[in-house]
Amino acid sequence: MLLLIPVTALVLEIKNMDIISSTVRSAGVWVLFTIALPIGVAFSMIRANMLTHDDYMDR
Repeated sequence: MLLLIPVTALVLEIKNMDIISSTVRSAGVWVLFTIALPIGVAFSMIRANMLTHDDYMDR
């Protein structure tokens, strides 16, 4: 859900272009990567903290 608005905006921007070259597609992939990277890193950090947190450990 966090990525829905930025990804939709990017896809619509690329779809509305008259000519879509390989450079545009490549730039789109890098933009998607740049959008997703901080969220993925944040989730990984939260998951790593959950492994050592007492409230989330099996008893």
